[in-house]
Amino acid sequence: MAHTPTVGDLADYAEVCATMLHYWLSVFIKGFWDSLTFVNQTKSGIAFVLLTAAFTFLLMWAQHGWSGAVKQVIIKFGELALMGAGASYLVILFFTLVFEPYHLQSDEQTRTRNAIGELDSKSADYRQCISGINIELMKSGLLQSNITSQGSLVNSQQAMLNNQQAAINSCVVSLGKMNPMVNRNIAVLHLPAAKRTEPGLFGKIIYISEMVITTNHFGNPVGTIKCDKPFTPRSTPTVPIVASVAVEASSLAIPISDREYQIRVSNTGGEWGPNGPIYFVVESAFEQLGACTFTPQ
Repeated sequence: MAHTPTVGDLADYAEVCATMLHYWLSVFIKGFWDSLTFVNQTKSGIAFVLLTAAFTFLLMWAQHGWSGAVKQVIIKFGELALMGAGASYLVILFFTLVFEPYHLQSDEQTRTRNAIGELDSKSADYRQCISGINIELMKSGLLQSNITSQGSLVNSQQAMLNNQQAAINSCVVSLGKMNPMVNRNIAVLHLPAAKRTEPGLFGKIIYISEMVITTNHFGNPVGTIKCDKPFTPRSTPTVPIVASVAVEASSLAIPISDREYQIRVSNTGGEWGPNGPIYFVVESAFEQLGACTFTPQ
């Protein structure tokens, strides 16, 4: 039983025919241009001229014999030369078309190798780019981890400082109630509490301490405090609260120099005396501030 072509078979045949037509058309066009190139080359051009002359003489010999060919070669040289040139070119074109499929295949293989080489080069660049991106992402992750770790450390240190401050405040109240007797009416106690390191490559160490001013008699909590080493008050000078009323602090200590400050405590909930010392937090680049004195006003 004969096979009846389907629409799909006809479409496949049409595609094959179109492909073959395009292929042989490319062969003919490239062969035509290659034959012209052959004529223009130096060695090939010489061969073309000799072949043209040979065909011309053969045509004249066929028409007039040997002697007539010699006579007619001068008379009809131009006409027969054109005919011989045409025949020579047709021979060149024929052999060019014969070898043109091989040339097309060779050119296609060359283009394929070049394309594969370029693809390999682009692939190597792409892999290098991906590697660089992965390295930068890794660096970013490490940096983020360091930032998180530093934040946790800062929070931990802040909690420690808060606990130390609470302990110092409790000690100050207890110290005032002890009513220490000294040779002078006024004594300044420097109590180291903690230390911290300022940010930076060469972080400076800052010492945190509590300054306590005691007295064995009641007085006005206004005066000047002075130490041998530079320091900086970091809290408002105050006295312990002994009544359920508000306590006012006029301001932070007023600097006179880096070693001397004026303090003024204004309050209604406590008073400066044997059971109520003046206290405030200070910072300094020195762990020990040397001798400190308070001169009341």
